Amino acid sequence: MKKLDPLITLRISQNPLFCGLPGELQNELARIARRRSMKKGQVLHLEGDCPDSAFIILSGIVEISRTGPEGERSIFRLLSPPDLVGLSVIAGASHSADVSSAEDGSIAVIEGSAMMKMLSRQPAVALSMIAQLGCLISRLSDEMEDRRFLSVEQRTWKALSKTAGGPGEVRLTHEEIAQLIGASRSKVSHALAKLQHEGILDCGRGMIQIHIPYPSVP
Repeated sequence: MKKLDPLITLRISQNPLFCGLPGELQNELARIARRRSMKKGQVLHLEGDCPDSAFIILSGIVEISRTGPEGERSIFRLLSPPDLVGLSVIAGASHSADVSSAEDGSIAVIEGSAMMKMLSRQPAVALSMIAQLGCLISRLSDEMEDRRFLSVEQRTWKALSKTAGGPGEVRLTHEEIAQLIGASRSKVSHALAKLQHEGILDCGRGMIQIHIPYPSVP
């Protein structure tokens, strides 16, 4: 019997889709998962790819983005442990965006056939997936509203605070922040300077330290 990987087992137990499963089923899933390392900038999936597997983030940050017709790039979201990427494998649909690594890390790859087997045995997991998709739609609606009503400073602060999970370090370039919030690099640089002047954050070389979390981010 394959030996359990402690980190894979931990992330499965932390993931909202699988945390409610009995321990023996979590271990079964952990045994069929394959650990894979990723390097910063590595493309994991391209928009239009038809996935045959999903993965749980073990360490590092994964970036979901799209490139427009004129080469402009927009980051939709940044995902971190223990997020699951690739639910489209369940529907047999292609990826709707590019998936790449924003920093060095590792993932646990789970074959789509194994996911389907788990769903057939545990309908509660399928219901949880539907709930997660509903939450995603709600978050996307909130982000669209942010772009309409919040200033660049507010969007920058909110995005950084959400990425850090509150006060803490964020390793994003000005260009990456601009892509994440849908603004120009120059406007983001101006917003960061203003937020630093207000004592909300400090900008260092390749790192931003958040001191005060955005009010709506727990």
